[in-house]
Amino acid sequence: MRKRVFSIYLLLGVFTLIGCGSQYDSTSTTSENAKDMVNSSTIVDEVKVLTLAPSEMSVEELCKVFGYGKTVDLIEDIDTYYSDSDQVVILDSHTILTGSAIIEGTPVDATTDQNSVTIKELKYLLNDKKGEIDSFYEKVK
Repeated sequence: MRKRVFSIYLLLGVFTLIGCGSQYDSTSTTSENAKDMVNSSTIVDEVKVLTLAPSEMSVEELCKVFGYGKTVDLIEDIDTYYSDSDQVVILDSHTILTGSAIIEGTPVDATTDQNSVTIKELKYLLNDKKGEIDSFYEKVK
């Protein structure tokens, strides 16, 4: 009788281990499948571009940032507030950011942003587009 009870307990133990083992394996497989689904899914997060590349901006956009006027006047205004070595980014709201800030929950840093430029580079860009900016100003004034 003891041998039968022992045999029954032994069989129950083996079935329990087999059952737990297969459950564990299916859990790990499910977990791995979930990871694969996340990694290979085509979920596209909406990423907002918060900064603009000054070299790709139109004359109208540049005027929204720096004001409407002749190029000489715009550069004079820039010199009033910034030094040539200041790193800045132009935000999509057509404002200039120096330093860093959290905008719409996203950190933006003027020294590390991919669209960051120095004031000297901005002034060079404005001088490069001087003819276009001055003629645009003549149309809108």
